[in-house]
Amino acid sequence: MAPAPKVEKKGAEFILGSGGEPSLFPFSLGLVPGETTSFNLERAPFDARLLDVARQAGAEVSEGVAVSRLLRLEDGRVEMATDEGEIAARFLVDASGQATLLGKHLGLRRVLPHLKKVACFGHFENVWRRPGDDVAEEILAGKLSAEEVLNRYCTLIYAETGSDQESARRLGLDRRTVKARVDGELLAKLSRT
Repeated sequence: MAPAPKVEKKGAEFILGSGGEPSLFPFSLGLVPGETTSFNLERAPFDARLLDVARQAGAEVSEGVAVSRLLRLEDGRVEMATDEGEIAARFLVDASGQATLLGKHLGLRRVLPHLKKVACFGHFENVWRRPGDDVAEEILAGKLSAEEVLNRYCTLIYAETGSDQESARRLGLDRRTVKARVDGELLAKLSRT
């Protein structure tokens, strides 16, 4: 089976609607040691492949059938009412998403009024991506001096902003310091990625 389409993710960046600077969270600098890489998967192809693999493994798949309620939910025995009649099975995979079929049946679904927030995300093509956390890995391994860290950091911010002035503002440094510390070779490499 061919690998699922995925995008490697080495951290997260949060931008708040209220303004301010973005907050970066590289996984390699997490409080709990462990994985430093994650992947974003395109949901529709992943779901289709998961369903195909389940079908190939012998699962009986009912697509386009609406479950109205669960009649019995016990270990090894599930019964449900659907728009095509009753169905019994040994196992049930609840892929109802936000409809939370099992959550509603078990009385677990609750809306917490103080957490009614909105999060937006998007997928873009042909845009500059942060180079990941190679710098963080080198810092943790003790491979970079403080001067090298500052040079690379200035270069990363300059690659994003394209401006000595804006980079200096973000970094809290003098514009001339930023200009002197931008690594031309690394900047060229970042421009190609």
